[in-house]
Amino acid sequence: MSPQHFFLTITLQQAFFGQLCVMEGTVTYYGFANEDAKEPEVKSGD
Repeated sequence: MSPQHFFLTITLQQAFFGQLCVMEGTVTYYGFANEDAKEPEVKSGD
């Protein structure tokens, strides 16, 4: 996964903080434009 894609595309509401912990395997991040989008704009992790 490209860290720059991850940090540039994730948006959280104010005062919310995310944490990602992967013990093993692969993480694939899908970035959608909004809650109604059917196809991701960004896919990282391949």
